[in-house]
Amino acid sequence: MIPLLLANTQKLAGAAGSRSGTTATPSWELMRDAIRNQQPSDSLGIWWLILLAGTLVGLLIAARTFRWIRERHLRSKPLRIFHHLANELGLHLADQWLLVRISRQQLLPSPLTLILSSSTLRHHGEQFALTLSNRKQSRVMLHIAGIDAVLFGDN
Repeated sequence: MIPLLLANTQKLAGAAGSRSGTTATPSWELMRDAIRNQQPSDSLGIWWLILLAGTLVGLLIAARTFRWIRERHLRSKPLRIFHHLANELGLHLADQWLLVRISRQQLLPSPLTLILSSSTLRHHGEQFALTLSNRKQSRVMLHIAGIDAVLFGDN
């Protein structure tokens, strides 16, 4: 498109110079006239520009998606470590899920926090149970006591 505009600009400059004699036409007027006098076949350059911009946007979206996927795996490592460690300690999947629910509700950084100390597990378990109905509270506290026994033995 730029070579076409330059060619049109040169044609207009030659025509303007022959009409006016000694006065030169300002470059912005030449550019304006070149754009106005653009032929339909000259618009092919605009399509290349649109195609280039679309490709650039597509590449940016692809790069952002790749980065998001890579960071998502980094964020999930503590949970993966928790599940691996909990399996090694003999916790069933239902126990692990309860610990994940407690850690999320109590805004803990990871469920790993709960399996480090018996008192931490009991404290956050009690706080979690207070948000439940009476029937569920007793069931959850029994479940937490079972997890405590598996992790730390009978106290």
